[in-house]
Amino acid sequence: MDTMTLVDGYDRTKNPRTANYRVMTLDEGKALFCGQHVTIRARDGTARTVKVNGKPKTWKRDATRCEIPCKYGMYECATFVWLQASQVFHSATCPSAILVVAVADDE
Repeated sequence: MDTMTLVDGYDRTKNPRTANYRVMTLDEGKALFCGQHVTIRARDGTARTVKVNGKPKTWKRDATRCEIPCKYGMYECATFVWLQASQVFHSATCPSAILVVAVADDE
């Protein structure tokens, strides 16, 4: 899988930390649970943390359909939807935000 290097969005130093990430798969998204913290690639291209706000919604008739409700901060909420064409979870309110998973350096 392709990896991307993202800057830590919470690090305000001159040389912020970077880490390698890859796009979250459909099976990893379905395995999430309420209260779990996941990483997103934010609108500005940095890595941010969001909290899963409920159980991922799946459909019996369409196994590739999945929606993950997430919360960021006190007031901001987003639902990440699996987009079959590009194989990525993206936010309906901010299409540039996608769910990512950290990759170990030795891979």
